[in-house]
Amino acid sequence: MDQSTTCPMCSARFDTEDELHKHKMADHANADEHVGHDNETAEFKCPMCAATFTTKQELDEHTHKAHGQHL
Repeated sequence: MDQSTTCPMCSARFDTEDELHKHKMADHANADEHVGHDNETAEFKCPMCAATFTTKQELDEHTHKAHGQHL
């Protein structure tokens, strides 16, 4: 598998671009609203991927939805 079939948000891997697209729409549809890329405002970093969040609640929701785990 190449990088184009790996989700940039959670590192999940897929066999096709279509599967990756469906995953992004289902699991990360609102990611742009929650994920911060500015280290000064993003206080909570996901320990399983590069996603960062401004609140613990957003981090908890992400880890549950994207990784199937609770912190």
